[in-house]
Amino acid sequence: MLKDAIEAVLALQPAYTPHNTPAMQRRGRLIRQVMPGALLPAHAALAAALGPYGEDLRIEGRDGLGARTATPWVRFHSRARSPKARDGWYCVYLFAASGAGLYLSLAHGSTTYGPGGFRPRPPDEMARLRDRGRAALAPWIAAEPARVDTLVLGGTALGASYEQASVLALRYAAGAIPEDAALLDDAVRFAGHLRRIHAAEDAGAMDGR
Repeated sequence: MLKDAIEAVLALQPAYTPHNTPAMQRRGRLIRQVMPGALLPAHAALAAALGPYGEDLRIEGRDGLGARTATPWVRFHSRARSPKARDGWYCVYLFAASGAGLYLSLAHGSTTYGPGGFRPRPPDEMARLRDRGRAALAPWIAAEPARVDTLVLGGTALGASYEQASVLALRYAAGAIPEDAALLDDAVRFAGHLRRIHAAEDAGAMDGR
């Protein structure tokens, strides 16, 4: 179950270390295998909500390359529109470093990769992307229940870059994770928001001025 996997990851967050300890190995399996597998029953519904952008729907989780990361994530996305997590728009579950909760976020890739590894995109670039995304979704953001506008992930500079990338998010508190049906309903709704972002891109509404 998705709820069980989420609760298990949250319980392991206080044991975070960049090293591949038994706790981090277990967290890695939950993030890379169990949570994506728990989202598979909603694959058809997510793809339908994405419309023409759901034909290449992918679900993946990551907890770090080499060293473990304080902010593991699981995302669903169009492979063509976001071939890597640092590129394009997607929906993503982001875990707070403390284990206090997680967010379902619609976000843009917030890092670049080069010598020295991943680096956050400049704040002004992220602000422009975030503003364009929110403008494209303005009518729906206003009606989105229980949304949050500010993510609090903690941990590292990488977590801070994820905070800056979010256009729209829901927070799930540890100890109050909804049942799978409600979690999947939220995911499908966010897939619909992602479709609107891609449609705005195709219409030129996301271009810079």
